[in-house]
This record gives sequence, structure tokens and C-alpha cells, in this order.
Amino acid sequence: MTIFNKKQFIKNPNDNNYHLKINDDDIGDIVFLVGDPKRVKEISDKFESIYSKTSNREFKTHCGFIKNKKVSVISTGIGIDNIEIVMTELNSVIKKNRTIKFIRIGTCGSINKNLKIGELVVSKYCLGIDSLIYYYHDYKKIINLKESLKIKEKYLFDKNMANPYLVECSKELLNKFQEIKHGITWTTIGFYAPQFRENKFTSKSKMFNEIKKFKIKKCEIINFEMESSVLYFLAKLFGHKAITICTVLANRVNNTYHENPKKAIRNLINQVIDKI
Repeated sequence: MTIFNKKQFIKNPNDNNYHLKINDDDIGDIVFLVGDPKRVKEISDKFESIYSKTSNREFKTHCGFIKNKKVSVISTGIGIDNIEIVMTELNSVIKKNRTIKFIRIGTCGSINKNLKIGELVVSKYCLGIDSLIYYYHDYKKIINLKESLKIKEKYLFDKNMANPYLVECSKELLNKFQEIKHGITWTTIGFYAPQFRENKFTSKSKMFNEIKKFKIKKCEIINFEMESSVLYFLAKLFGHKAITICTVLANRVNNTYHENPKKAIRNLINQVIDKI
């Protein structure tokens, strides 16, 4: 699907896209998304073969095969703004009639006291409190508008914040990871103040404790991360499928942290790849 005309969408001389520097041939039917460029090799080392490698800025792409399936892994960097770049540029070069399955493999902080360090969690829903999606005129068709308004009316205490929105993962992909605990992921627009890490420049917010009471279909808000609300939104908007699976590196309620994050990430990668 082409969503910008030539004047609005910048391409490189070889016709690949501006930031990612890839084209349709570099995009697998399954695309793993990671934040850290160093994590790309950790995943592509699991590929049975690799036929293309591309790198530009924080965006690194490896494409190859697993179990005769064409797969890619792409590093996005941190945050919803980078996700918008990645998803938009990918979609601009994907040939018509291709539906891509995006699987984000990430790390998170838990805001549920019962989640153990190193446990895996699936983001069945994502809660975003940012303005990015409102630049897209079809946003009401993508988000759960009723539940989004409920969050705004009951739990959003600062009128200066953007309107919250709730968006769901792919049901098809969720079925592959049913045995993993799932819930609502709060996608924040920053790592410190937006995740209520206190210092002399920030103030306590009752929203942190109150919003955790929100539930939808028995799903609670269980973790923080920084990418998936816009990933889910744009995947649906562009006609693709997306899901996020994270490993818990910190429990913000219990104030505990994983002593071996690399081990936790390796376990996450192995479990996700085993499921595809």
C-alpha cells in the first residue's frame, strides 16, 4: 500500500526507503521487532540462513529463513516516534496483498506485584496516552473508543495530557501465545517521569495507583513499555497483524530487578521463536 505520494515520501536513489534502506525483498512474512540494534544478531543467529543485512542509524535489518518461513528482524530504537518511522517505511515498500505478522520482542517493567522477575507477558491490549495516533483521520475505527473514553473520564486526572486510547493485538497471533500471561500494557512516552520515577523535578501522581484499577474483559494493566500502542495501531491501520511479548526486568511495585537481564532476554527469544 502506498500511503504518500512521491513529493511527501523520501526514498533513496535505489528506491529503498529513507531511514531503513530496505525494500520488499528484505521483509519477511514474519518480522521480529526489537529496540536494541545489538539484539538483532541474537535473533538472526537462530535463523537457518540469512540472505540480507542492512544497517542505517539505529535501524538494523537481517532477513532469512526459519523452518522454511521467510523472517526478518529489525531494530526500531526506543519509543513510539521510532515505531511510526519503521512501520510507515515498511508499509511503503511492502507489495500489495501481503499481510505481515509483526512480533515485538522486548523488555518491560511490571506494575503488578504478582508478576515475577523474568516472567513473560503478552500485551493483549495496549494503553497509549500520546497524541501521535490523532494525526491519522481513521483512528476511531482502530481503537476501542468506548473503553478509551472510560479511561479518560475515570482515571485521567491531568487535563494537559493527551486523550488515552486502547488498542488490541492480533487475535491470530495471541492464539500462539495463549499459555503466557497476558494483560494490558501501558505504553508510555518516556522512561522517567511518564513512568512515575520520582525525583526533585517530578511530582507524585495519583493516576499511577488509580489507573491500575482499570480492567477490560478481566485483563488488568500489568506492565510499562514504550512502543506497542502505536505498533498495534499502525499494524491495524495498514492491514497487518501485531503482538508484543516482553520479559519482566523490573517489578516497580516490589522494587525488584533482574540480576541477569541477558539471560532473561535469551529465554524470551528462544520461547518466541519456538512458537512460530
